[in-house]
Amino acid sequence: MAKHPFFIVAIFLVGCMISLARASSTNLGAQYNRHVTSIDPLIQEKKYREAGRYIVTQVTGDRRLFLAVASYLGQEIYKQEGIDGFSVCFNMAYEASFACEHGLISEMFARDDASFARTLDSCFKIPNKDEQGACIHMMGHALAARTDYSIGGITEAMEMCQQYKESTGGDDSSGSCQSGVAMEYFLARLGSSGKGVNHDIVRDTRMTFDKFQPYDICAQLSEKDACYNHIVSWWLTGVKLSRQEVAALCLAVEPESSRQSCLTMLGKYIVGDTMGKLFGEVNKTSSLLACKAMEDREERKSCYDSRLISPRRGEFISSAKEQCAELALGRYENLCQEVVEGDMRIFDYY
Repeated sequence: MAKHPFFIVAIFLVGCMISLARASSTNLGAQYNRHVTSIDPLIQEKKYREAGRYIVTQVTGDRRLFLAVASYLGQEIYKQEGIDGFSVCFNMAYEASFACEHGLISEMFARDDASFARTLDSCFKIPNKDEQGACIHMMGHALAARTDYSIGGITEAMEMCQQYKESTGGDDSSGSCQSGVAMEYFLARLGSSGKGVNHDIVRDTRMTFDKFQPYDICAQLSEKDACYNHIVSWWLTGVKLSRQEVAALCLAVEPESSRQSCLTMLGKYIVGDTMGKLFGEVNKTSSLLACKAMEDREERKSCYDSRLISPRRGEFISSAKEQCAELALGRYENLCQEVVEGDMRIFDYY
């Protein structure tokens, strides 16, 4: 399975998103309007980086509000810059880039008569391969967001990704598309406006967990690997299962490729939790705040690596590997440890 940094970004976001629906929608609506009013002049002057910096520093407290405003920024960037604006979102601080990309692609999709093929073609015009992969992944989010979040709707979105794969002779980017569908279904649920499905969809979209049929959702989908990869997010953060319980569920998944996909995401959560503690030091250390303020993504990566990650990489890899060992994964413990070593390098990306 290809590894993309935006998979790891979502793990940082997920813990904060679980409590989003509990906040007062009226109060959030007023705050949303206030923040949008504040960044609109910057957007009109094409000061997108300044708008992104405002979001990161000023839109605090509620994560849904943060994601909604960042998504709005992406929508507005697309209106002015088209697909060329994707790199602007991509290079923002990691907290805002995910939602900004989501908003931009959703807007592109909506304005292009919901043409999957034409929107994908726009993604392929992006010269940077990392940005191109992120764009295709966000297309999966957009496909899912235009459904009612039912199994039927998600199945249709998955099939569209598969049709794209077949039409391109098996282009592996379709995996990014299908993963985007699954992530939107199980994890993000930003909806087509970026404000979340509670704003976009009147009908009840909550999922229920049946301990006697824990695989029921994925059993109904044609693309098993992507489903079993992202259902881990729901099991851990929505259903509140322990890692040990999730490990036991993953070990019983069939076929083998889906079992490995499930255990791979569990490994990513170990990395996310471990690195989350490390990155929690960013806002407490002045030298790390300097890294965070850097405009260029590569410069941020180099700064974080030299000041934060490299000095303690061995310590955190060791800790994460110990957590793999505690799950009693048997012959799959090596898989968990490989994920740990690989994804620790992905964090250098930020």
